[in-house]
Amino acid sequence: QAEDYVNKKGIHHSMWLCQCTCGNKMTVLGTDLTRKDKKHIVSCGHCYSNYHFFKDYGECHMNNGSVCLFDIEDYDKIKEYHWHQNSDGYAVCNIQRDNQWFTILMHRLVMDAPDGVEIDHIHGNTLDNRKAELRIVTQSDNKKNRAMYTNNKSGYKGVSWNEQKQKWVANIQCDGQQFYLGSFNSAYDAYVCYEKAAKELFGEYKREEHYYKLTQQND
Repeated sequence: QAEDYVNKKGIHHSMWLCQCTCGNKMTVLGTDLTRKDKKHIVSCGHCYSNYHFFKDYGECHMNNGSVCLFDIEDYDKIKEYHWHQNSDGYAVCNIQRDNQWFTILMHRLVMDAPDGVEIDHIHGNTLDNRKAELRIVTQSDNKKNRAMYTNNKSGYKGVSWNEQKQKWVANIQCDGQQFYLGSFNSAYDAYVCYEKAAKELFGEYKREEHYYKLTQQND
């Protein structure tokens, strides 16, 4: 056990001296050692990522145990960094320049994305950084391909339960405006309505994985 970390409020947090498989030693918060996901203690975070290569793509095995994909031609761009998966699900690394810390996102690096634009993962897989799965978009178009909120209780994007009507309702948001699509007896019927509207409003930016649920339901 190492010396406690004391925050600004004077609260003590236990620290532990750990050694990575690469030989690097570091002190770690005890709460990180007991996290259920264990992702914070796979490595020290400062050893290089491991790479596996296939015919036309590679796998980056990151410091916290996650794996992301990349094009072979982008290996020289990413090989000198210590990658890990952040809380938003993206492959990132932290670098220090002129006594300041900066975060690099792999998908922006491989796309050479200029400031002011966003990069969309076309099929929603935040760890697939092959350029065929990425595209430069505006902030508005990027929101059109957004995944379903984690607090959604219906199981369908754009569908929620209306307590007053005692029905399932479908809503869709596009370019900052909210549109009411109707109320339905079943969540699935509301979802079908949402899918039709999303296809018309979002076009190529509509998240394709939504169709899988429709196919499975019809089967």
